[in-house]
Amino acid sequence: MIQVGVRARRGATGTGPLSRWAIDLPDGASLRNALEVLARDHGVRVRGDMALVTVNGRRVGVEHYADHLLADGDVVAVIQALVGG
Repeated sequence: MIQVGVRARRGATGTGPLSRWAIDLPDGASLRNALEVLARDHGVRVRGDMALVTVNGRRVGVEHYADHLLADGDVVAVIQALVGG
């Protein structure tokens, strides 16, 4: 079991207050697994390239969510793109 820190804003637009969580994941969990837990348990939905996702301060592209394995103590940050007129 690993524990990962997460920083994100709730909601589709990501304009809510900044929240921080610690989520528990099984060993060998990927970034995609963490994002699924975020959506299910905390209402943070990442829509493809409409968000900037980093792990320990380094950007991870949407094409690498499934193969980017997380380690105990990693910190995931989700910054939603602001859209609209």
